[in-house]
Amino acid sequence: YEPLDTSSSQIRLVQVSSTTGVAIRCAIETFDLDTYPEYEALSYTWGPPPPTRTIFLNGQQFHVRENLWCFLDHVARNSIASLAGVEFEPRYLWIDQLSIDQSSTAEKSHQVRQMAQIFKQARRVVAWLGEEEAGSDAAMQLIGRAVGRLFRRRYWTRLWIVQELILAQDLIIACGNCAVPFVGVRMVDASLYLLDQRSFDVDAHGLLDLFPDQVRFLVIWTQDSPRQRRSPEMVPEVFMVYSGMECENPKDKVYALSAIVEGRLDITVDYSRPASWVYWDVM
Repeated sequence: YEPLDTSSSQIRLVQVSSTTGVAIRCAIETFDLDTYPEYEALSYTWGPPPPTRTIFLNGQQFHVRENLWCFLDHVARNSIASLAGVEFEPRYLWIDQLSIDQSSTAEKSHQVRQMAQIFKQARRVVAWLGEEEAGSDAAMQLIGRAVGRLFRRRYWTRLWIVQELILAQDLIIACGNCAVPFVGVRMVDASLYLLDQRSFDVDAHGLLDLFPDQVRFLVIWTQDSPRQRRSPEMVPEVFMVYSGMECENPKDKVYALSAIVEGRLDITVDYSRPASWVYWDVM
């Protein structure tokens, strides 16, 4: 990596070369958030560290985790089907695992401070749930009873997705070979709620249970257009609802939610500080 200018608002964007049956090749370019091309931001779960897969980044071998490799492979092969009017051929992508030098604490702090702006300014946020399994392609196409399989995936336990989805200007859900707009998820949730409230001969109670609490709150909180950050009065609710979600770094229990509670809490992202000090900032 060429170091970013941490005194500015620089970011790196990724281009994935189209390919079939050969190594995945990506290129990264540096841009300023004030003068950037149209890009899409990836929201996903990193998954376990081993095993890793190899791609070529700016011509050099680079190791990524399995879940990201699967997504890049789909992009390279242009194999994600377009459903419900969704076109999925991203030219530039912002992907934290590639766009941030993960070995640099200073750069990670700099980039996380810009995370809200990165996701708000993205043309669209792509929520990658992972590879097709257990009929998830059918679930993506039908958005019916099998939807529970999608929303029990590990992706929905990751704390960082909260601000990534709430701040998105546009949002699609990509899984396996399919992609659908997030508005379809909201429609399913609203329909199941209406069925639950009325005396139809339909058992909607079990269907409502398919939506974990954190998913239902995301459905509610992503209805504003344009996306709005949570008001200061909602700070306790935000931390309460998402306290059980996962992140690899304990400090991210605070940093991952800082953008959506901005205005009430003055949080400075600094990974060199002890976790206890970071927690004290929100008490």
